[in-house]
This record gives sequence, C-alpha cells and structure tokens, in this order.
Amino acid sequence: MQRPRAFFPAKPLGCYGDGGAVFTDDDDLADALESIRVHGKGRDKYDNIRVGLNARLHTLQAAILLEKLEKFPQELEAKQKTAQQYTNLLNTDALSLVTPHVPNGLLSA
Repeated sequence: MQRPRAFFPAKPLGCYGDGGAVFTDDDDLADALESIRVHGKGRDKYDNIRVGLNARLHTLQAAILLEKLEKFPQELEAKQKTAQQYTNLLNTDALSLVTPHVPNGLLSA
C-alpha cells in the first residue's frame, strides 16, 4: 500500500477542504477501506460490520482536484525550481544557514 495522500488546502495537490485518497493493490485491504469509508458497510447498506466513517469526497472537491491534477506536474516542477533557488541563495558562507537536503533523484512535495 502506498502512503495515504491528503488533499488539505496547504498540500501540493490540495482542494478547498479536507479530503484524501489511499491507493493499494491488495483487494482485501481495498474492501476493508471501502467499508470504513461508507459507514462500516458490509454486503449492503444495512449490514454494518465495523465502525466506519462518512468519508466520501464531495463532488465539488473532486471536480476541483480533477482540474488541478492536470496542472500538477507543472506546478510541482515550478515548486522544485523555486526551492532550489532558495537553497542556492541561502547556502552562503555569510549566512551560515542549513537548508533541507533532498537526495539526488528524489523530489520534495
């Protein structure tokens, strides 16, 4: 399972309220997560097999995220360039600052 992704407004791929996503290739885990997402639902809506949530993303939030997702690669690249510019400007002997280190081949989002 990949780490859950939050769509909080301050995140790189944020919407205008709380939301999130979980990605997995494990069918059993996907079934359990779906059940939790829909009030703990089992085989039908009256079969509650666990404590669950009403954690469905609102349609408006989903629409906003779909539009933002198209531009996300360009926005992420622009943020990487800006971060590198800050690193270059702040890593001087005169300032004696330690900036975050992003290993080669990785990105900071």
